[in-house]
Amino acid sequence: MTTGNKKTSGKKSAKKGPKKHATKNKSVAKTSRKVPRKSVKKTKRKNAARKTAKRKPGSGKFGLLRRLIKLSLIVGCLITVPVIIYGFVLDARIKDRFVGQPWQQPARVFAKPVDLYAGLSLSADELEQHVSELGYRRTEQPAQPGDYARVGSKLRLVSRGHRLSGVQAQELDVYFAGNTVTEVSDANGDSL
Repeated sequence: MTTGNKKTSGKKSAKKGPKKHATKNKSVAKTSRKVPRKSVKKTKRKNAARKTAKRKPGSGKFGLLRRLIKLSLIVGCLITVPVIIYGFVLDARIKDRFVGQPWQQPARVFAKPVDLYAGLSLSADELEQHVSELGYRRTEQPAQPGDYARVGSKLRLVSRGHRLSGVQAQELDVYFAGNTVTEVSDANGDSL
C-alpha cells in the first residue's frame, strides 16, 4: 500500500507540479500580456488628458483663425463707434447752420430777360428797378458791363455779354415818353 500510496502521492505531486507550474506560467503570461497593454492605454489616456489640459483654448487648427476674427471684430468696433459719434456731431452742426438762416437772405437773380423795343409799355422807373435787381451799378458815365446811368427820360446802360450764346456786351440808350419806350439805340445812335 505504501507503494500505492506513493503512486498516488506521486500522481498527486505529479498533478500538482504541472498545475503549479501552469498557473505560474499563466499568471506570468496573463500579467505580461495585460499589464503592458493596460499600462500603455492608461499612459496614453493620461498623456492625452495632460495634452488637452495643457492646450490653450485658442490653439490648434483653427486657433489662428479665431484670433484673427476676434481681432477684426474688436478693430471694427473701435473704428465704427467714433464714426457714428462723428456722424451725430456733424448732423447737429448742419442742422444748426441751416435751420431758418438760408431763407433770411434774399435770393439773387442773375438773369431776368426783358425784350426792349420801341412801343413797349414800360416806364423808366420800372426799367431802372429791373436792372438794379439784376445787379447793375448806377454810375455817372457807364463804361463797364453792368453799369447804368439815368438822365431824365433816357436810360443808358452797358449790358453784360453772354459767353455761351455769343452775345457781346453793348452800350444801349433807351428813351421813354411817359410809360412807353420810344426808342432803343446803340452807342452810335443806330436803332435796334
